[in-house]
Amino acid sequence: MLKVSRRFNLFHQWIHSYIPYKPAHTETAPVFFSIWASFLLAYIVNIIFFYTPDNIFKTLLLGVIWIILLPADFFLPGPSTTISLRIAFLVGETILMMSLGIFDNFTITGYMLFALVGQAAFVLPVYASLGYTLFLGVCFYLALALPYLTDNKPYLFEISWLIGAIFTWAAMTLMRKARDQHAKIAELNAKLAETHNLVQAQAEMLAQQAIEDSLTGLNNRRYLDADLPREFERARRLERKLTLAMLDVDHFKHINDRFSHHTGDQVLVTLANIFRQNCRTAVDSIVRYGGEEFIIYFPETDLHTAANIICERIRQATENYNWDWISHGLNVTLSIGLAEADKVSNHIELIKTADSKLYEAKNGGRNRICFV
Repeated sequence: MLKVSRRFNLFHQWIHSYIPYKPAHTETAPVFFSIWASFLLAYIVNIIFFYTPDNIFKTLLLGVIWIILLPADFFLPGPSTTISLRIAFLVGETILMMSLGIFDNFTITGYMLFALVGQAAFVLPVYASLGYTLFLGVCFYLALALPYLTDNKPYLFEISWLIGAIFTWAAMTLMRKARDQHAKIAELNAKLAETHNLVQAQAEMLAQQAIEDSLTGLNNRRYLDADLPREFERARRLERKLTLAMLDVDHFKHINDRFSHHTGDQVLVTLANIFRQNCRTAVDSIVRYGGEEFIIYFPETDLHTAANIICERIRQATENYNWDWISHGLNVTLSIGLAEADKVSNHIELIKTADSKLYEAKNGGRNRICFV
């Protein structure tokens, strides 16, 4: 370990008594250029000092530089920043580290190389404006050089070059850029995830709108064309029951002509709610087939159960509903035709058979149910 000389401590106390502490500014700005400039200046001073110390001109030159840099922080305005920096100097097998910042922390400590293996490039805080950084850099080298001037020999130790400091500065710069890049990548990933979720939500909404009737909220004809063939084949393959009912609003054209088309729309919306209340919403499929026609198909349900229980319940609920709240004197009834899947060869014939039974119900006086 290196021993810090008493002269260095006296020099430290001397500059501390004459140079008031100036805190860093709150604004932030890069100070890499000023740090690099201080390294370069100190490097030049180091070469001048340690290679030809007997030249009095060089000693005077150092004094002039010190005098110029002493008030530099007061004449060089501009923002500064707080960064983390470790300046490492290679001296034989020892790395010396310097903490730039408050004078109370202006210390030099020695560590063996193995003690710094794996250490981060930026650890110690630096509070630096342009002139302040330059001043501290020169003060550090003057602190090392002062015993050399008095005793004409390197009293502390000799620093021949600053390759360790330059490498540390470069590593710090690269690590800071990598950290900023990682932050930008994380921000972009967050934006991409947000965009993906938005696009996915919109896609799901569009997919739902594509199979949903905008007026009643029931499934539409497009849904029927895609789902009924699958349900029919499933019932045929598993030898399960499947019954389809076609429902039509009696005298719907008369309702539109007498009470208005708006009233007709309200009737359709109300019927959709009646269907939902009387069907198994998780199993049965309710479809607005077109205009005032609806289709409901009942998986795992035989023809008599669908006709005599479910559809009859729907027919009675429609007939007994209080339609006066929509328009005074309004009455609505349904005609219903049913067909069973095991009596036809495909889903198209299933619809045609139910439609023919609906026609029989209408011709038979309406407000009734017909099935095979």
